[in-house]
Amino acid sequence: MSKQEAVLKFFEEAKTNANLRAALAEAGDSDGVIEVAKKFGYDFGLSDITAAKEAKYGAVDDASISNLSGGAGMERTSDPMRYWGTPRWREYWGSRTEGHE
Repeated sequence: MSKQEAVLKFFEEAKTNANLRAALAEAGDSDGVIEVAKKFGYDFGLSDITAAKEAKYGAVDDASISNLSGGAGMERTSDPMRYWGTPRWREYWGSRTEGHE
């Protein structure tokens, strides 16, 4: 399995694993997400997450990320990679863990 495939599998597991979602909500930053991944048996780095996101959604420029910081255009999604790298990442994961523990 490639590292990008591991990233996609990790975030796919996050859709159904309440413990993983809770850990991601507490991760705080990119390094925290990598640590959570390692605790759950995944081996990839930040660059692998970025590459997997770009492969799935295309490159996102800084202007697009800035537009999301206030929540403009941010819809609920079952895809946990959708907001990777945006300022709303932690808020998104925090809201996804409510009532799932």
